[in-house]
Amino acid sequence: MNKKSIQPNTKSTQMRTQTIIIPELEEAMERYQPRKLTWSDKDNAILKRYYGRVPISSLESTLHRNSKTIHDQVVKLGGKKGEPFEAEP
Repeated sequence: MNKKSIQPNTKSTQMRTQTIIIPELEEAMERYQPRKLTWSDKDNAILKRYYGRVPISSLESTLHRNSKTIHDQVVKLGGKKGEPFEAEP
């Protein structure tokens, strides 16, 4: 039995692409602004009171933010990652 290897014809495997534009989608993308939550005084107070004292998952659900964002805010407020804030006099 004689086996032959079949090589694809590279000229015939090229594909054409076509750009489809949906005007409504284009308009929506122009107006789209990513949602950026700002930290309120209340959020910061909660963070200063409970960070390092309660599980980070509790703060995530209460503040509606992920752990990285919470840790970043702690550093901005002068705290250290994973450590409770010192009590204010």
